[in-house]
Amino acid sequence: MGGDSFSMQDFATIATSTGGKCVSVRNAKDAIDKIVDTLTSEFSSLEFDRKVLHTIEQMSQLDINKTAEVLDSPRLPVAASIARLAKRGFF
Repeated sequence: MGGDSFSMQDFATIATSTGGKCVSVRNAKDAIDKIVDTLTSEFSSLEFDRKVLHTIEQMSQLDINKTAEVLDSPRLPVAASIARLAKRGFF
């Protein structure tokens, strides 16, 4: 795609409105680096999210405080995990 501001603005709107992000890169290496960064970020919490989802399924209710207590984890990471899971349609 061209590097003009109109194209970037349009692609940024599409990307962010569908839950993604749009970044400008100058070469293929930068593009691959951005993809790797995005995938690393998206999947770095996968195991914790699995534990949160399993815990909520076992409790049969979505409760941040109780989930954090069961997992012996601070509320903020549990809340962030629940937000990620909800964004992906698990709740």
